Amino acid sequence: MKRILSVSFLLVFAVFYLCPVTSIGATKGLLLQFKGVALGDTKDVVHQKMGKPKSDSDGTEEYDLGESNSMEIQYGPKQTVETIVLYFYSNDDKVPKFEDVIGDSSIDKRDNGSQIGKAVDSKSKASVTMVQTGGASPMTVITIKQL
Repeated sequence: MKRILSVSFLLVFAVFYLCPVTSIGATKGLLLQFKGVALGDTKDVVHQKMGKPKSDSDGTEEYDLGESNSMEIQYGPKQTVETIVLYFYSNDDKVPKFEDVIGDSSIDKRDNGSQIGKAVDSKSKASVTMVQTGGASPMTVITIKQL
């Protein structure tokens, strides 16, 4: 769990400070929910959709998505979903494509093969970021956050 939090912090830092942001008014093409879980959902709703979490501590629940992939749900003070973080360690069709996550927002492609993209949806007051490392076995992190 500590490894995931360290990686999360590093990736979120990189996205917020190194990535161009596209602000859009509509939600077309943006990933604003995953497996039926959306920002603002209560714990009960999340549990109905996802079952029992793999781990639960300090307002954060982790769900196993198979093949070392996982979903982390972070709850706010009202016990509703404020952030959804998806970790994909597989390199297959389970990993969403950039255009399915951030719509037509720009993608910053780096020389090392990594890619970063972010979109802010003014209608739902949410940001969606996607970071993918380069190499033969890329890691992908998608963060959906209430603003």
